[in-house]
Amino acid sequence: MLSQSRTFNVVLIAACVVAATIAIHLLPGLDSSRIENGIRNSLHFILFAVVAAVAYTMVSTGPAGKFLIALAIAFTIGILAELAQHLSGRSADITDVYRDLSGAATMLIALLFFSASRRAERGSLKRFTLQILGSAFAVLVILPLVFWTSALLFERSRHPVVLDFDSRYSQYRYSPINAELTLVSVPAERDSVLAELLLSKRGRSGLAIQTAKYDWSNESMLVFSAEVVEGSTANLTIHINDETNLGNFTDTNSGTVTLSDDKQEYKIPVLSTIREAGRGDELTNIRQLVILARDKQAGARLRLDDIRLE
Repeated sequence: MLSQSRTFNVVLIAACVVAATIAIHLLPGLDSSRIENGIRNSLHFILFAVVAAVAYTMVSTGPAGKFLIALAIAFTIGILAELAQHLSGRSADITDVYRDLSGAATMLIALLFFSASRRAERGSLKRFTLQILGSAFAVLVILPLVFWTSALLFERSRHPVVLDFDSRYSQYRYSPINAELTLVSVPAERDSVLAELLLSKRGRSGLAIQTAKYDWSNESMLVFSAEVVEGSTANLTIHINDETNLGNFTDTNSGTVTLSDDKQEYKIPVLSTIREAGRGDELTNIRQLVILARDKQAGARLRLDDIRLE
């Protein structure tokens, strides 16, 4: 009776782990920025470390057999999860399977070290070393999540600063569009690092920024410093997008400024800009800020810095 009860518990735990794994894959991903994507990937890593640990404890064989069987189970669940994701209409990603396996393997290596330490002589250097190695691999399981969560919280704590290129994590929140981006150090300036964009003739050029804090309802103006350092004057258009309008580049009068070759501060009315773009008055879920040159200006160089809300 005890054996039947134990078997039932093992099957129930396994079914719950599989169901939870597939369900998490079907939830909308954290993909608004590289930082959020890093958090999502870290959760993949941890989830399959847990899957592998559960499978490891369920198998009644030697440590090597436990390792191989648990890894195979994690791989199978990862494939099933990606298949379920594909059937639900979302794109499957084979790199998620590799990531899942990496999380599983990291946890299994930790368990192998802990298993070996229990067989070593109590109080011996070998036992202590194996425990340290096992602990190190266990910490590796959660380390990516700690890093990316710290990055998100740090960037959010800097609100109302949107982006100023000085932050240690700012590199994860912007990407150039049809332009070459270089970070330029200007020791004489209060903010020592700014972005220089070399515009392209391939299309409209500029910079896309993923916001760290989404609620802009208490802010009225978007402020930034900019100048043209090479080429003629440039017209910039500012696009403020929520989650349902990512990549929307509708030009507006309120969101257009003309730069000169002198560094100046420019102010854009946030509410007027999104109203003119036809997106209503919703400012609680702003995910993307895009700054684009209005016309093709190949070879022009622009400098941007100190993008913030007031």
